[in-house]
Amino acid sequence: MTEHTPGPWVVHPTSIHPAVRSIGTAEAGPRRICTVGSTNGNPTDWHNARLIAAAPELLEALNTLPQSLASTDEDLDKWVAKARAAIAKATGEQV
Repeated sequence: MTEHTPGPWVVHPTSIHPAVRSIGTAEAGPRRICTVGSTNGNPTDWHNARLIAAAPELLEALNTLPQSLASTDEDLDKWVAKARAAIAKATGEQV
């Protein structure tokens, strides 16, 4: 499996244009993963940026699902909560 930049990833504003978003790491001096959007301000760009920023959490939740299904109820509850949080991050909803 290819290594990727560890999460969490967050959506940052850019100096390019108010409609353009940068997805990067959360720490100070964030590492940019990608830039999403254009100067025409397509609303879909914001949704795409959120989905990309949630990728590490979504991958973690899916990677642990098979072992969690075979684990205790407490482990399963923990991973269901993580999956719900990742989905909420991707969709912009509250958990």
